[in-house]
Amino acid sequence: MLRLNRDNTSLLRGMVDPDKIAVSGHSLGAMTTLGVAYNSCCTDARIKAAVPISGVEAPFPGGTFVFPSKAPLLLIHGDADATVPYRGSEGAFRDASAPKFLLTIVHGPHTPFAGAAGEVIVKVMLDFFDHYLKGREGSLEAITRQGNVAGTTVLSSALT
Repeated sequence: MLRLNRDNTSLLRGMVDPDKIAVSGHSLGAMTTLGVAYNSCCTDARIKAAVPISGVEAPFPGGTFVFPSKAPLLLIHGDADATVPYRGSEGAFRDASAPKFLLTIVHGPHTPFAGAAGEVIVKVMLDFFDHYLKGREGSLEAITRQGNVAGTTVLSSALT
């Protein structure tokens, strides 16, 4: 993406701010997200925010998880995930340094992207990126407001 961002012939020319890089992934992608943002073997210093969805701190050869990272963390996980246990995100939330968030999808499966939960996920992720990458006013408050939807989602956070 960064190469295409610099390529004068690319449709993506100038579309990416190389100083405001975020990473996100689902399942194995979430494990990779945690690795490149917070594991000593693989940390990419360009990452300014991370959103692993339905992941766990997986072992990476030659590395350990180092959560005093400066990259804010938004974990998203269904509490009824039968593929990747919810306790994986609970553990990462516990281990992580602030600022950190855990968006729990109530009765959510491994792929909690449809319906009301899917709408909350999109809103919270956009507000998270707006706050931590763009510094947009009101976005932090919106994360909390939009992350707690009775019967659908519960948001836990630690900001300091």
